[in-house]
Amino acid sequence: MNKYENKQTISFYSVIKALSAAFDLVSDEVSGHHRKTTFLALLIAEEMGISKREIKDLVYASLIHDLGVFYLNQRIADLSFDNNSNLHQEVGYLLLKDYIHRKEIAEIIRYHHVDWKDRLGKSSAGINIPRTSHILHLADRIAVLLENNHNILNQINIIDNIISKLACKKFWPEAVAAFQKLKNQEFIWLTVISPERIVDYLDKLDFIKEEKITLDEFLLIGKSLSHIIDFRSSFTATHSTGIACLAEQMATRYNFDKNDVLKLKIAGFFHDIGKLAIPLRILNKPAQLKNKEYNIIKIHPYYTYQILAQIKEFPMISEWAAFHHEQNNGEGYPFHLAGKDLSQGSKIMSVVDKFTALTEERPYRASLQADKVKYILSNMAEKNEIDEMITTDMLDNYNFYNNIRINKQKESRSYYQEFKKTIASKRDQFII
Repeated sequence: MNKYENKQTISFYSVIKALSAAFDLVSDEVSGHHRKTTFLALLIAEEMGISKREIKDLVYASLIHDLGVFYLNQRIADLSFDNNSNLHQEVGYLLLKDYIHRKEIAEIIRYHHVDWKDRLGKSSAGINIPRTSHILHLADRIAVLLENNHNILNQINIIDNIISKLACKKFWPEAVAAFQKLKNQEFIWLTVISPERIVDYLDKLDFIKEEKITLDEFLLIGKSLSHIIDFRSSFTATHSTGIACLAEQMATRYNFDKNDVLKLKIAGFFHDIGKLAIPLRILNKPAQLKNKEYNIIKIHPYYTYQILAQIKEFPMISEWAAFHHEQNNGEGYPFHLAGKDLSQGSKIMSVVDKFTALTEERPYRASLQADKVKYILSNMAEKNEIDEMITTDMLDNYNFYNNIRINKQKESRSYYQEFKKTIASKRDQFII
């Protein structure tokens, strides 16, 4: 890389904060949970005098600590206070360990449900469990105990009694003692029930925001996140991989500079992050969607845009990722932008997304043959729904692009199948 390219960095906090917001889309039951947990964990750690480096990693981990719940058929019920399954902590670790630049964050998540009394037990023997995992465990369980429909200040003693009884058993005694020193400060609880205020609080902490990552590191996070999005449905398990590899190829073909090639590939991995808001019954429906169901599908690019727009350094990534259902004639969705308002990167993503969707197997149909794909895309270009030049280029080089897609998606499907086997082999280990 040259000196200019080395300057292309991004705030790691802004990326993690955006992912945390994305997880809120999955269910009202988890909306705000990661931020509540993060705020409590931060205050407890500060009260204990934990180092700023450890606190920073704790904040990052807390903001996404339950990402494993959103994999495949993991249930929101797995987050309940007394649930005896903690498989999702291992799933989260496996989803992150090879894709995040600081392995400490994945390790904190991996052990955030290990009870204090079990830290030296058979399942943890020889493992150096981060003390921040124990802080996260406590903060997470406090957040789960909160009842949104009751006065927050009337819940303090109830929560304190539950937590106190479990000190030395479930929770680290020193962390519990720190919590008890903090619990009578009303502002803490009033902030906890206002997740947007928590973000304001975190945004003011310079030591949290100072860490930067490169575009290559951002790409790895995007790849990891695409697994969480796509693995929710066996039919879309490799979709984002197909989009990302084709977007990269076309950007190179159209002489994007190296950084923009990388950004378009990142946008490919992130383009369907808004689908976390779509129920699995719709994603996996083995038939054409009804109008009301299709209207639910149509919300996903809007959420993709809102999530990625939080990453201020590279606004083009949010546009390239989110505008893949816009049309040159202005009749796309959700923003109804016309061709004059769409960048070349957005137009590439639109063509690539449709090409990949048509050539993939879907719940309601098999993958389409080349002649059918060419007919559909050519017809869309004639109607000015997608860019004619980009479409012609893709169809004139159909085998070249399709072989790249097939090979990359084969690699991704192999990873998906191995991941499923790994999780299945660990399931009994994490049921107490």
